[in-house]
Order: sequence, then C-alpha cells, then structure tokens
Amino acid sequence: YSNALQSMNTSIGKNNIANSIEALDAYGGTFTNLGMEMANGILNVNKIEEGTKRNRVVIVFTDGLPGTGRYNSTVGNAAISQGSTAKSTYGATVYTVGIFDGADATSAGNSSGNDTQQANWFMQNLSSNNGTVQSPSYYLSAGDADALNDIFEKISQQIESGGSSTDLSRETVIRDIIAPAFTLPEGATADSITLETYACTGKRGDVYTWSKNDNNAMGARATIFGSQVSVTGFDFAENYVGTVTDNGVVTSYRGHKLVIRFTVSPKADFLGGNNVYTNDKAGVYENSSAINPVLTFERPEVNVPIGDVYVTATEKNVYLLNGLTAAQLKGGASVTVGGVSLDLSASNYGLEAWQTKYVDISVVIKDADGNAVTVGIDELSDDTTYSVTVTVSPKPEYTGFDKDDNPLPGTLATQQSGYDEGAINVFKPVITFADSEVWYGGQYTANYKSVAWKHGETVDSSVTMEGSAPTLTLDYATTPEDAIKKGYIVVPDDIPVNVSVKIGETDIDGHVSFVHADCSHENCGFIPETCEFILHVNTCSLTVKKAIAEGSKLQDPEHQSFIFKVHYQGIPDGEGTIIPSADYNVLIVGAGSRTIVGLPVGTYTVSEDNWSWRYMLEESTNNPAVLSAESSTATVTMTNRLDNEFWLSDEAVAKNVFNSNSSPEYSPIPAIIPGKEDLTDEAD
Repeated sequence: YSNALQSMNTSIGKNNIANSIEALDAYGGTFTNLGMEMANGILNVNKIEEGTKRNRVVIVFTDGLPGTGRYNSTVGNAAISQGSTAKSTYGATVYTVGIFDGADATSAGNSSGNDTQQANWFMQNLSSNNGTVQSPSYYLSAGDADALNDIFEKISQQIESGGSSTDLSRETVIRDIIAPAFTLPEGATADSITLETYACTGKRGDVYTWSKNDNNAMGARATIFGSQVSVTGFDFAENYVGTVTDNGVVTSYRGHKLVIRFTVSPKADFLGGNNVYTNDKAGVYENSSAINPVLTFERPEVNVPIGDVYVTATEKNVYLLNGLTAAQLKGGASVTVGGVSLDLSASNYGLEAWQTKYVDISVVIKDADGNAVTVGIDELSDDTTYSVTVTVSPKPEYTGFDKDDNPLPGTLATQQSGYDEGAINVFKPVITFADSEVWYGGQYTANYKSVAWKHGETVDSSVTMEGSAPTLTLDYATTPEDAIKKGYIVVPDDIPVNVSVKIGETDIDGHVSFVHADCSHENCGFIPETCEFILHVNTCSLTVKKAIAEGSKLQDPEHQSFIFKVHYQGIPDGEGTIIPSADYNVLIVGAGSRTIVGLPVGTYTVSEDNWSWRYMLEESTNNPAVLSAESSTATVTMTNRLDNEFWLSDEAVAKNVFNSNSSPEYSPIPAIIPGKEDLTDEAD
C-alpha cells in the first residue's frame, strides 16, 4: 500500500501504473467491498504531505452487481461500510461509476427491489451522495465509451487543484444533538454557547499551532432548539487551513478554525454509568436542509457516578394460609437511586431506556431464613419477615477508560446497593358464637354469629390486604354426641357445642380465636375451656285436667281415681323415627289435674282408660294438643258424667296397692312420666 501511489511525472511511475492495469484480470464475481478495503488501506499509509494541498478521491468503477451473479447484500453492505470509513475517517470524496445494464444515477433505487433497483441503491449509498440523488452527482452512469470519457471529465472538473476541497460555505451547519441523559444548564440561551476562532500560525511536526482571535467569531452564530445546538455562518471554504508556497517553498500558513464550547450536565433522573456519551451525534452538514452530514465528530464520553440506593420494604398483610408471590413482595417497596424513584413492579422499573442504559439493576427477595424467593412464599401461618435488596451496577462492558486505557472525565461509577426488611403480618380468624335457645324436638340451625380477621387488635378492613380471605369450614361436635339428629334436638338438657375449623383440608384450630357473646340465659353455665357455645334446650309441658259434668256427682272423691293415656306421635324421618312416639299414663285422683313437663314439641292425644265404667266421657277440649316453640304449654280437659251409681261386688274389684307415704292406699297403674312431673294441689 505504501507504494500504491505513483508519480505520473516520471517514466517509472507511468510504467508502474501501466503494468498494473495490464495485470488486471476478471474472475468470478464483483467483490466491491475488497476494492474499497484496498482503497482505505492506501489512504491510511499515504498521508498528505506537509505543505501540500490535496483532495482525496476514490472512484469506484464497476460493470456488475456486488457479489456473484445476483445482488449480494452482504458484499454490498460491507462495501458501503468501507465507503463510510473513506468519507468520515480519511475525508475522501467517493465517486461511483456504473456501466451495467440498468445503471441510472437519477434513481435512488430500492434496497428491497429487484437486482437493478438494489444496484442503483447500492451505488447511491456508496458514493458521497450518501443515498440521496443529487446534482451534481457523485454517482454517474455511462452506456458507452464516449459517455465514460464525459464522466471522467466531470470528475476532473469537480476536483479542485489545491485550496479548499469542500463545498462548505457560510450556509454550512454544525449540529450537536445532546444525549437524553444530559441537559444544558437551566436557562441556557444561544449566548451561553461560546464561539471562538483561532488563526493558524504554523506547524510543529504534525501539529498545527494556533493563535486565538480576540472576540471574533467570524460570523458564526449559535441557536438552541430543544436538545440540539446548531452553529452556522462560518465560511469554511474561505477559511480553509493550508500553506502558502512560493516556488515550492512554504512561506506562511493560512486559515482559521472554529471552536464551539458549551456545558452539559447529567440529568437529575439519570442513574449514571461509565463511558456515557454526552451527545447522540455531532456533524457538519452542507446546509440547513441537508439530512446526512458531510463528516461527523467523535462523541465525547464521561463517567457519571451512581447515586446512593435506599430501600424501604413495605409491611405486608396476608390472610392465614395464603401466600405472597415474589411480585407481591416487591410491589410497593420504596426504592430511590440518587433520588430517582424505581417502581419494582413496572417494566424497566418505570423508567425510560436512556435512564438505565449504562447500568444493570437487580432485585433480590429473601425470606426470614435468608433463602432467595424466586416464585413466592406459600401457606403462611405465623408472622414472619422478608427482605428486599436492590443493587445498581455499571454495565461491565463500560470500563470507565478510553480506547487508550486513559480514565475518562468524571467520577467512576461503582456498584451501589440498598437493603431493608419488611414485616409480614398474618391475619387470623376470630369467630364469635352466641348461645341460643332451642326446643326439645325442634330443628336446629348453626349458631355462627360472625368472623373477623385480625392481627392483634387490627382488623383487615383497616389495612391493605394481599389476596382474599379464605373460606372457612366449620364442623360442630355436641355433648352428648347424639344430641342432634338430622337437625333435630333429641335431648331435653342443655347441649355444649365444640367447633373445629378448616381451610380446605387443613385444620386451623390452633390459629383460631373464639369469642363467646354475653348470654342472658338464666344459669347459663358456659365454661370457655369446655365448649364454644351452649344450646339452651327448652321443653314443653302438658296439663291433663279431670272435670265432672255439671249436675253429676263424684262419689268418694278422696279415693276415686282416673287413668289417662297421653300419646306423643313422635317425629318420623321416612326411614324410621328421629324421636319415637311415646305413651304416658297419667293418674288423677278426684276432679284434679296433673302436668307433664320436659316434653318435646309435637302433637299429643289424650284418651281416658275407662276402667272406671261408672263415669262416661262427655267432652274433651283442646285434644289433641299441639306443643311448639310458640305455644309450649297446653291443657287438655276431660269431662266425665256419673252414669251408674252402683259399685261392683267386693269380689269383682281388683286392687293395686303400692307403698308410698304420699299416695293413696290404693291406686290404679301409676303414671310413667319422662323428665319431671308437677302435681296440682288437688292431686297432691
């Protein structure tokens, strides 16, 4: 490459070029990328000689599509990339000349079209047209030898001999677009942009020397629009830098350079990082309407430190045997990085991409035992804790040093972490039961009163809960075990009830609190350690009354006794009986009454055992009697009339005598009464 450029003023140089042309051969495809790579190699090792004024020009002359046969986008894109290097790095003007079928310099082409459209797109983008059809154009096409001669004549005319090699003028615009992570100082105006010019005074080795012009921007003026700083008005063509020679001897240096300075600062909501670009791009544009830059500047890089990380884990409230997902544990945590709030439950933590571009953020949740929680914590039964650790680290690919391993301006960003623990409060059920009154033989419904979910004295309705309250299943156990049958009370005495509670199939008795509501029942007898509530069983009573019809006379009232049968019909259930039917014999002496107590609700029919054949039943009132919770007492009156004043002979009388100090000397069959009996004064 160092010998590639030859002087055409010598026979050696001319012969070298001629021999090179003769050595050219055609084989295979058209690998334009390799030709451009060779051109850049030549430009790299052949510096512009000190004291000379030269343009750098690359002419790509091709008769075919890039690749082999059809258009090859890999070869084409590689060639375009090499062309960008020639234009931006070496300041070369790139001409493309096409002599293939369909070559059309007036067409922008199409990268997704057919071969011809792709070829025209390729030639436009490889040339200094940079993809835009221009006039005069850096992409030219020819159909024959005469047209080709015209093309090279045009190129020769466009290349200036010495002086400025650019078309840049006072219309040229320098644009610097500030990166999203940075901003101009508050209140910055165009006057905040420093514009200085320097006169070229000479050269020391490869380095030019300069002298600042006093307060002279030489027509340059700045504007600010959003995040873009633009400068125009400096005539680059007029102020090109070069040498003044006399007979090949450098006599002086000429030209000026423009220096633009302004200050940017990291935005307050930028998290920081290393090797942070301060601008998105900066370049020189031919005029204000140009889209593509003529050349671009290197982008400055700085280091921005990561701020302190503070984490506040929130208190979590959960129902017994419910769980918490990792997302729920993260949710609600307060996290700031250098004052910037992170939302751990949002995409990219609720931030824009530029805010986190140079850092990695990790969030680690651990349980009370220090185990990492990746999915969640299941079936919580007791209070516990969890922790949240947030770490912000500079991305490892950004070292904080430039390509020469020199530290960049600013403070090196280093890893920062924050940590906090949060409480998990498990709310447990507090179930209130109240005693109730039921009826022997009546139906029973559960005596559940209310449930409250509490943590200490705090109820769930007063805090934010995670998830929903689970469904409780209550199982009741009575004492005695068979006190309730198919929903009916089948014993006459009070029934203590114990309660077992489940969530699903899990017994939670050890986590439930029971409350017994105040009971106004006389002689309640509730003992918390023995049961959760009491069913106070009420019983019914039935009075059987013996009456003598008006006008009739009761003979021997002190010894005259009557037997009545009381029939209880029972409670059938279709397969048998819940409470079986029963018969009670009632003995009444004289015109008196007797009351049966401790009876279940139901229907009772009274009939007289008419062994005393002298008295005939004249009337029976309220018979059958219906006992219920609404009418728990009843009286059945049996009215008799004396029909026969004569007795049987002594030989015909059967006496049934039993020993009882409080009973008459003789009595028929004694009463069989369940529970208790209450005798009236008349019968006592």
